[in-house]
Amino acid sequence: VDPGPAFPMRRFQSLGGAAGSGTLAERDLGQFEVVVRDELNLRGGPGTDFKVLKKLKSGDKVRVLREQGEWRMVDLEGDGNPDGFLHGAFLRRLGS
Repeated sequence: VDPGPAFPMRRFQSLGGAAGSGTLAERDLGQFEVVVRDELNLRGGPGTDFKVLKKLKSGDKVRVLREQGEWRMVDLEGDGNPDGFLHGAFLRRLGS
């Protein structure tokens, strides 16, 4: 059902509802630091079945754009564009 032109769609999406997609809307969740003993795989999607795009080291900084279950879509370059996915267990919010 179409809610009509008065429905606050942008606000709804910013709260986590992406109309029709069944996924969270992208939003900046802040800067995080990689915390891992050796290396952490940056993957092409949210899961270990996806291709490894790059390996990150402990202390590398990333910006989390979206949560998808236990996985986080991240921006490595600071340009707001997603670069891949990291498992959230290996990320610590900066300043905490």
